[in-house]
Amino acid sequence: MRKMADYLNYLKSPYTIIGSVVTAGLVVNIYLAFVFVLPPYLNERQFNNQIDALQQQKAAIENKPIPAKVTDEDIQKLVEQVPTQEELVRFLLSIRELEASSGAIIETVSMGNVSSNDPLTALGLTSGNEEAPSTQQQNRSKSSTANGSSSSQKQAKNDQTTVAHDLTIAINGSYPSTVDFINGLYQMNRFVNVRKWTVTAGNTNPASSGMIASKAADETRENTRMVIEITIFSANAYEGKFKELPPLSPHIVDKRLDPTWTEEHFQALLRTTQPQQ
Repeated sequence: MRKMADYLNYLKSPYTIIGSVVTAGLVVNIYLAFVFVLPPYLNERQFNNQIDALQQQKAAIENKPIPAKVTDEDIQKLVEQVPTQEELVRFLLSIRELEASSGAIIETVSMGNVSSNDPLTALGLTSGNEEAPSTQQQNRSKSSTANGSSSSQKQAKNDQTTVAHDLTIAINGSYPSTVDFINGLYQMNRFVNVRKWTVTAGNTNPASSGMIASKAADETRENTRMVIEITIFSANAYEGKFKELPPLSPHIVDKRLDPTWTEEHFQALLRTTQPQQ
């Protein structure tokens, strides 16, 4: 009985009561922390880690941006600049419109480069419209191998991604009009590479002298002749892969007259040819 009384006295002591209350408070606080405080903290920490990972991914994507998808309009603009076919007729019509807008007059348009002042000499022809001897030898040597290599050259041309076409345009007009013509070449929808141009003034008469020669020189300086060497391109390797340019619209012509004669008209004409008695 004494031990039970000592035990009860121990439990009733202030130290025991205070220790029990502190222990119970610690247990309750630990329970509340694990149930109500720790899960939101872990969720917030996990959420912050996910945000940091997304920020790193965003920075990596911004450093290496994804290329934009090419649209049909972009392809159409590229085809207008470098068509899949030669489109020489379309280009000639374009420079014809450029001739009308600039005021310069197109004298000749030839394929290849014309570096000589005499077009016949530059093309390998004499003034008598005959081939020069050196040109004849070259043509004979070329013709012997042309038949054998024509098919291979055609196949190689089709395999090339971009094919260059050289043209030489000779124009005549005032200096501002020739400059406008060159500026128009740069502003065309089709890509045009102006490689070289040569400007020459009009020819003056060396036998003239004094005021007449000065006046003639002033008049001829108003007109200039320009030879422009250009290059246009076509992407033959993409033929059939990209959409081709729309066909050219036909030129509307006036109603043609019937060239045949009626029987009455023919008989009247026949009577005028008969001898009068």
